[in-house]
Amino acid sequence: SGATMNPSGQLFITVSLDNTMKLWKLKTHELVYSFKADEHNWHEGGVVSVDCHPTTALCVSGGRDGSVCLTNAKTHRVLCRYNHKSDNPDVNCSVEAVRFNKEFNWVVSGSMDGTVIVYDYDVNRVRQELKHNGGVVQTLWHPNNFVLVTGCLDGCIYVWDARNGRNLYTLSGHTDLLLGMDIFVRESMLFIASVSDDKTCQIFRVRV
Repeated sequence: SGATMNPSGQLFITVSLDNTMKLWKLKTHELVYSFKADEHNWHEGGVVSVDCHPTTALCVSGGRDGSVCLTNAKTHRVLCRYNHKSDNPDVNCSVEAVRFNKEFNWVVSGSMDGTVIVYDYDVNRVRQELKHNGGVVQTLWHPNNFVLVTGCLDGCIYVWDARNGRNLYTLSGHTDLLLGMDIFVRESMLFIASVSDDKTCQIFRVRV
């Protein structure tokens, strides 16, 4: 259900609804290690999202059960876990998007329950919890590493200051589910291109 590559380009990391995260040698296709259900602090359902830290051996994965696990691809250890959770058992908390911050010891996770958590894994605590009006399907960091862009199934794009949790912009225009987005920065202008089930691609421009 998801895949990424480590910074050196030697490992290919895949996650699956069978509740595993597998590390593969890209050159030989050899399986190096498989994180699975019997790991301490591992996910309790399928794994649906994954990202690798750009300069270290850290990986982060998001589960259908609302859990987020931080792992080390070299030592094969689960380092910590936190959870998106709801008091309502009928709420879908699946973590569809995870992303490391390149500068700070933060990871961001977006859930179908409409929350985005900015987590500081250096001190193991939640820095911010950002509320949305629908499930969150994508998260992107601005190159300045404190502005966060989130894409939501309500068709809106949200721009946040992750340092204090302030919503800088809510960008609307789509009339159906947001499917994906990407960003481009030129000087102080942030350009966001988004695609939707409404069959449109829209480009937004904001100053940050």
